[in-house]
Amino acid sequence: MKPSLAHSSVDPRQDNVMTRQSASRWHLCRVSGDVMELQRLFCLQVAPQAVLTDDEQEHRMKLEYDAYLEEESVFLRDLGLLKDELPPASEQVAVA
Repeated sequence: MKPSLAHSSVDPRQDNVMTRQSASRWHLCRVSGDVMELQRLFCLQVAPQAVLTDDEQEHRMKLEYDAYLEEESVFLRDLGLLKDELPPASEQVAVA
């Protein structure tokens, strides 16, 4: 059995208005958040990229290649294809 609206303390018309206001506020909040996210993404795209000089590019490439060689040697060691052997003392070069 449904409760009678006549005995309700809240006017159904007023309740409907409150629901619409709440929904409107929620929609505004969501739209505002979406707009702020779009603005943030737009600013990220517009930001100028740093242009590296030739020396900086060469240094970056050298670091990437060194990292690749290290990763490759670890991989080959894991497979057992590369053994860590020290060269004979006559071939070792003193690093100053």
